Amino acid sequence: MWPIFLIGGILSIVISLFVNNLILSALIGVLGFTLLWSIHEIIEQEKKSEKKDGFLKILIKSENIING
Repeated sequence: MWPIFLIGGILSIVISLFVNNLILSALIGVLGFTLLWSIHEIIEQEKKSEKKDGFLKILIKSENIING
């Protein structure tokens, strides 16, 4: 999923360089940066999800051992 954000971010930043309107160019540039920053956030959420899943599996296994 993150490659979509990469392509969108790069395209937005490149397009912002060629837009003559200063405000529109800035907005498109901010959009590009936001899309690129989203890649970092997506990867962090995937890591958190993996840790949480691992913890839940351990918790379920320990509960099964206790309850028999």
